[in-house]
Amino acid sequence: MKIFILEDHVMFREVIRKACSRQLRHEVVGESGSGLEALQLIVKLRPELLLLDLSLPDLSGLEVARVVRPAVPTMKTVVLSCHVDAHTVHEVERVGVEGFVDKTSSTVSMLGDALADIAGGRTYFSPAFKAAQRAHRRDQQSADKLLSDTERRVLSFIGHGLSDEEIGQRLGITRNTAQTHRSHILRKLRVGNSARLAAYAVRHGFTLYS
Repeated sequence: MKIFILEDHVMFREVIRKACSRQLRHEVVGESGSGLEALQLIVKLRPELLLLDLSLPDLSGLEVARVVRPAVPTMKTVVLSCHVDAHTVHEVERVGVEGFVDKTSSTVSMLGDALADIAGGRTYFSPAFKAAQRAHRRDQQSADKLLSDTERRVLSFIGHGLSDEEIGQRLGITRNTAQTHRSHILRKLRVGNSARLAAYAVRHGFTLYS
């Protein structure tokens, strides 16, 4: 398969490139550590598979996938991440990627299995992702089920330490409306104050997608 690698850690990107090209015998047609740069390169190079990290310095990996998939509809997407939490499961399912490889426990052999499954028209999700997925579906009190789309975005900004004024500017709403969203989130999640809410956002992966 023709593969594009989107990973901001240079050393890990090199490891993945060598594994894909030398050991697994695939063709790496391009790579980048920037989501914005990748948007242009992927449309130009039209890879068969996009291997992407979730956390990038300028744009989340899943946002890149959302944007380029209509332009390259035949391209498959596999996430490479060390984050396997409920919110990551929720976001990955929303985008509808074909695979998820857990960085913390996967080997080159597992990556090979994932690529083989994708090449064969199947999907591949790591055991850790499947376990988190089952737990997420059982948990009726998770933030993704309790909060609206707007509240989830506000929570991600809170995790980054933004004020109500700054959140309002990001979302095109007033400071008072942002403050109201914050109050609703505190109530729904039963978190005592904004400092604990920010910690909650970081701990549960909400800051990866804003």
